[in-house]
Amino acid sequence: MPLHQSHGPRNVSASVLKSSVKRITYAPKCSTSCRKVLFSLACCSKRFTLSADLDLPEGFGMHVRYRATGGTYLDDDNTVSLDGASTLDMRLRRTIGGQLVFVDVFNITDTRYDEYGFTLTGFTGETVPYVYPEAPRAVRVGVTASF
Repeated sequence: MPLHQSHGPRNVSASVLKSSVKRITYAPKCSTSCRKVLFSLACCSKRFTLSADLDLPEGFGMHVRYRATGGTYLDDDNTVSLDGASTLDMRLRRTIGGQLVFVDVFNITDTRYDEYGFTLTGFTGETVPYVYPEAPRAVRVGVTASF
């Protein structure tokens, strides 16, 4: 049995009202057993991603991505777990004079959760979890230029 099973992205194209949906991607990824990695990082996780690229009027475009995670364990015995979480990300883009201008908004709903972590054994033999929190809502503005 493979350590990780992935069903790969599923692409669907459609046209909705005068906006063109360029691509909708559904990408479930499940892990049925743990990988042995340093400190059991991201062991036994379940992930689901749904994303869509849209062409909008006036030369605008948008990419939206929904991600859900759950069932992640920090230790090899699957006794210390992380809570699942869902996030929503978006990119609004427009080409102006041959330059792509974009605004990204990550974690739009400002969901606070721990993305991954590990466990260590404490001085008295107890299991001590250490986690890394996911970033709160963030905005990025950029320009992509071709020469």
